[in-house]
Amino acid sequence: MKQSRIQKFVGDQLSRWPLACDNFRALKNVRVREVEINGLTVKLQFNPARIRSTGAAVDKKSIAERPCFLCAENRPAEQSGRDICGSLEVLVNPFPIMGEHYTIVTKEHTPQLIAPLYADMLFIAKRWRGMSVFYNGATCGASAPDHAHLQAVPSKYLP
Repeated sequence: MKQSRIQKFVGDQLSRWPLACDNFRALKNVRVREVEINGLTVKLQFNPARIRSTGAAVDKKSIAERPCFLCAENRPAEQSGRDICGSLEVLVNPFPIMGEHYTIVTKEHTPQLIAPLYADMLFIAKRWRGMSVFYNGATCGASAPDHAHLQAVPSKYLP
């Protein structure tokens, strides 16, 4: 997806999806500080709007009791996706960690495992110059262990 198409996609999503728009606006409340640990400078980010997703239950019982929010049929009506290669779709992340934050989901509901996503990560990294692609482990509080996905943010936002 070209940068101009990505920006239009984000603008369209934020103009019609109040939750995502509010959470992108809330990025203005993010606090960042640097600490030094054993000679290494580490940047810490506090984003109060992310508590809902970072505190999500990812145990088997909780996952079994909720519909998968990454499957197209269960997403909010306002959320749309764009095909980026046959098996993947890019979504605006409604709980952003940075000024542009995307979730790249498999169209098929498969477990969150990194090995099957390696080739996709390389494809996206090559195609989306200036973007950093990363993987949240299945047991991260902000993850969906039941649906394979990646995250992407502009590299300029990373320390």
